[in-house]
Amino acid sequence: MTANTHRLASSDVLAGVGIVALSLGFGIGALSYDIGSLARMQAGFFPLVLGVIGTLLGTALITMGLVRQGEVPRMPALRPLLYISAAFIAFSLTIDWLGLIPAIVICGFIAAKATPSTTWREALMLSVGLAVAIWLLFVVLLSMPIRVWAGF
Repeated sequence: MTANTHRLASSDVLAGVGIVALSLGFGIGALSYDIGSLARMQAGFFPLVLGVIGTLLGTALITMGLVRQGEVPRMPALRPLLYISAAFIAFSLTIDWLGLIPAIVICGFIAAKATPSTTWREALMLSVGLAVAIWLLFVVLLSMPIRVWAGF
């Protein structure tokens, strides 16, 4: 194996810094809520755990990225970033207006198109499957009071 095989791009350092910053924000924000315990989790438990895990993963990414020397970082792909961001925005704008199922179908469809090789049919199948799985998990199994469709 060459030396380049063992090293990560310096862009990984920047990504790691971003992940650590975001994760620390989640973790610190979670401290303003009740944390509870592992047996009785409260509102701040999950964001705190995500913050800790994200901080650890980001730190590992920074560390591995610092190992790499002398390689020119390449421009990150913008298509996935734009499509995934658009999917989050679409979900947040449609969940209250249309309900859970349509919002997830729209979000999943947009996110699936982040990869140029994904066909329209594959994106539709993925988004519908995701909507059904989320409906089953949160509405049917966990009995969460989430509006499934507009007006219901």
